[in-house]
Amino acid sequence: MTSPSQPRWPNPGPDGRLKEKHLPAHLGQTNLNATYAPVMQTVRLTVRPSPGPGEFASPKLACDTITDSGPLKQYIVTVFPGTYTETEWTVPPYVTLEGTDKDRCWLKGELPASATDAQMAGTSTFWVKKTATVRNFRITAKNMRYPIHDEQAGNNADERHVFENCHIEHYGNQAVIDYRAANSLPAGSPWASTFAYGYGAASGLEAVFIDCTFAAPGAAWSVHNNTAFTRPNVNRLQRCRILNTSTPNNGSNSDYRLAAFPLVNCGSGVKDRVYLEGCELPPTFILDHDAPWLPTTDAGQYANHSDYELIATGTMIGWKTNARGRALKITTTTGYSSNSVEIVGGSAVPLILGDYTVKPGGGGINAYAYGSLDISGMLVGPNGNQTVKNTLGRRLGNCTSSPKDLVVKFNTTTRTHTFDKDYTAMTNAAILSEMNTTFASVGNAAEWDVAQREVYPQFLDRQRTLRNDGAAGVLRWSAVKIVAGGVAQMETADPLSEFAGFALEDIAPKQSGRILTEGLLAGTQMRGFPTLADGTAVYLSDSSAGSVATTGTRLIGTANHSGFVYFRGANR
Repeated sequence: MTSPSQPRWPNPGPDGRLKEKHLPAHLGQTNLNATYAPVMQTVRLTVRPSPGPGEFASPKLACDTITDSGPLKQYIVTVFPGTYTETEWTVPPYVTLEGTDKDRCWLKGELPASATDAQMAGTSTFWVKKTATVRNFRITAKNMRYPIHDEQAGNNADERHVFENCHIEHYGNQAVIDYRAANSLPAGSPWASTFAYGYGAASGLEAVFIDCTFAAPGAAWSVHNNTAFTRPNVNRLQRCRILNTSTPNNGSNSDYRLAAFPLVNCGSGVKDRVYLEGCELPPTFILDHDAPWLPTTDAGQYANHSDYELIATGTMIGWKTNARGRALKITTTTGYSSNSVEIVGGSAVPLILGDYTVKPGGGGINAYAYGSLDISGMLVGPNGNQTVKNTLGRRLGNCTSSPKDLVVKFNTTTRTHTFDKDYTAMTNAAILSEMNTTFASVGNAAEWDVAQREVYPQFLDRQRTLRNDGAAGVLRWSAVKIVAGGVAQMETADPLSEFAGFALEDIAPKQSGRILTEGLLAGTQMRGFPTLADGTAVYLSDSSAGSVATTGTRLIGTANHSGFVYFRGANR
């Protein structure tokens, strides 16, 4: 795959030269009247266990000699079968490291069981930082940090990393734990994040993985972004396998132990992406996570902490979020068949709502609006210990001498709430209570978990967007059926053969919305919201339309995957 910011070089012309139009903008302009142009040069190096003249005994030794690689001078390092055991070396920029046999070209990183915590945390098999390609290798780590350490603290913007036809595995650090126990040594803190590939992204960085296997105790692949990106980090996994080989010893966070992999949102400020195309994953879930939340600026305190958008085809996996951002939500509480919320205006809008989103109502669904600004009050920064302007009180501040207004229209009734106190130290609950006194009988103000209530990945081959042409609204997570080309809630008397899946959003009458026709959902993602232990049978409820239950006559699946249920709609 080719990044717009880092294009592949075309073949040079018959004269062996690249023309001006072939040069990326960051190389600057050349003189169009000149009689020369930069020449794309490829240098080839060879590695084998018993090297011949001009060859190298290991990939590290070959890479150590490369000091002048770049867009116009790229290297191809061909590696013949062997076991290469050096650690903590780096693939230089614009280098392709190419094995001749994936199963027999082994980049093997391993420390003894007596390794210290510092040695483990500071040792990976090798590093990738700048633009590079690695293909046809077995790459492993044991009693150490990572097989591949891909990180430059955000300082490798717009680079491109490609891994193709590689088996990448972390064997874990259990041998260190066992050694210390057997020798009555202090347990210490062995490196816990034993990902096969866990990396820190940068603005505009593209990472491509083709026909690769990632294996590790617990989660085998992971990415975290950084703060203040100007372009999205894009990750593409094509025909990859992600395998959890055992339960890791990595602390008390059960989600990390059970997830297929975590997406760690740190506050990039852009919509980063992960594409899964024809991948095989453990039948559990992807964890959407936001610790640490790095930004300490006002601009970094937005409510939707799901920076990473997941877009999948040909891939079966569930999804769960632990993101902590919260928004102000304002909801109408009247009008069944038709209702609406309109943020008319007021000087408080940019302070506590920001760029708000309005969701239509009707048919039993209450219309609402929610803001883009975080009001969670969570502590932020690298160590999670910094207080910022992320509560209603801190955002409003002292309004004693300069009151602020919020004007909201609920259906046909307009209410104005005036903020005229010093709110700086007031809790969200106290401020919401005052707002709800103003909105009484027509509306309600509350905190809103945006990631949990508004976000769900795109499963392009297992979802449909359908219009609700009925009079009744379809609530999010309702079991649904397809009627006359549209969507409606499953009724208690409907046969199982009409079950089409679950609604991924509220779908008011005359509106369209997504439904998931096949997949893995948790009990919290199916209306009725049962608590599900593995082995629990799940039925369409015989007493509550659109809901599921743990008893009934219409079985849709069994919880077998960390409380997740596999289902398949009859109209799939």
